[in-house]
Amino acid sequence: MVMVGIVPSRYSYHLIKESGCFTVNLVDCPVQIECTVAGSIVTGSHEMFIGKIEAVFADGELVDGEGKIDFSRIDFL
Repeated sequence: MVMVGIVPSRYSYHLIKESGCFTVNLVDCPVQIECTVAGSIVTGSHEMFIGKIEAVFADGELVDGEGKIDFSRIDFL
């Protein structure tokens, strides 16, 4: 599961509400995590969307011999 907090005034907020899905990207997008909304919680100024991970995509250079992402190879900003 993944949780993201979005302010209702953001463009992406309405897209998530309408589509029921969102994507989480690591800095410079070497890894993308596709999620469907499993629930949400309103916490004052934000709505916290709880996402069920449906798929994970990674740059081939980051995947080890076992098919797992080697996060030490990511050059985070």
